Amino acid sequence: MLFHLTCCYTANAVAEDKKLIILASNNIETISLEAISNLYTFRQKLMPNSERVQLTSLPLNSEDTIGFTQKFFNYYPYQLKRIWDQAIFSGKARRPKSFDNTEDLLAFIKNNDNAIGYLIIKTSELTQLKEMYNVIAIIG
Repeated sequence: MLFHLTCCYTANAVAEDKKLIILASNNIETISLEAISNLYTFRQKLMPNSERVQLTSLPLNSEDTIGFTQKFFNYYPYQLKRIWDQAIFSGKARRPKSFDNTEDLLAFIKNNDNAIGYLIIKTSELTQLKEMYNVIAIIG
């Protein structure tokens, strides 16, 4: 059963502390933040174990992607997309596997080797998520 994450918030909702987390397949024990940055900007194509990475992403306008690009790269999502588009157009990289929702992204990461993804979650959800998935970094 997948851990259900909700990303819908109303203007009247009390803001809760949120964290950016980086998730990885269970076969990835450790990976540096520098390596994750290099993988997502296509400066590095292979995992530290010399296998091809399976990057994942959520829609550019999602809270998760906005938080990921701003907290991790200090970019806006369109700036990361521009890096991706240039590398893909030149034939140097493959577009990250895109998901419309967090449930599908979590299932993909859990069931595929060398997959990496990101989410913005409430701090209160962190313990439960860490019990179910391989959280390799917490930022913010």
